[in-house]
Amino acid sequence: MTEFSLTNSELTHYTNLWCRSVGIKSRDLTKHPQIDDVIILVKFHQEFWFDLDKTQRGVWAALWSWVYHKQFSLKAKHLNKLANITASVIGRRSKAEKTRQHIKALRESITQQRSVHMTANPLLATGFLIQS
Repeated sequence: MTEFSLTNSELTHYTNLWCRSVGIKSRDLTKHPQIDDVIILVKFHQEFWFDLDKTQRGVWAALWSWVYHKQFSLKAKHLNKLANITASVIGRRSKAEKTRQHIKALRESITQQRSVHMTANPLLATGFLIQS
C-alpha cells in the first residue's frame, strides 16, 4: 500500500477549504476558546441539517451564535436540546424507512399478482382479446 502525504502548503490549503465550507475562519481552529463545541455543532449540522424542521434549525442557529460568535461553551441544557433533536430526527428517519419498505412490499406484491395473471392467460398480457 502506498503512503499518501500532503505538503504543508497543501494541508493548509485543504484545511482552509474545509473551514470555508463549514463557515468558520481557519484561525479559529487554533484560537477559538470553544473549538470543541464548535466542531460538535459543525458535525451536527453536517449530519442532520436537511432533516431538521424550521424550529429545530432555529435552535441550532441560536446555539451556533452562542458558541461560535459569542464564544460561550455549550451548557447541559444545550446538549439536551441537541439530544432531543437528534432523537426526533432519528425517529423521523426510521418512520420514513418503514414507509419506504411498506411501499416496496406493496409494489412487489402487485408485480407478483400481475405476473400470475399474465402467465395464466398469455393473451391478456399481449393485449389481444378473444371474442367469440
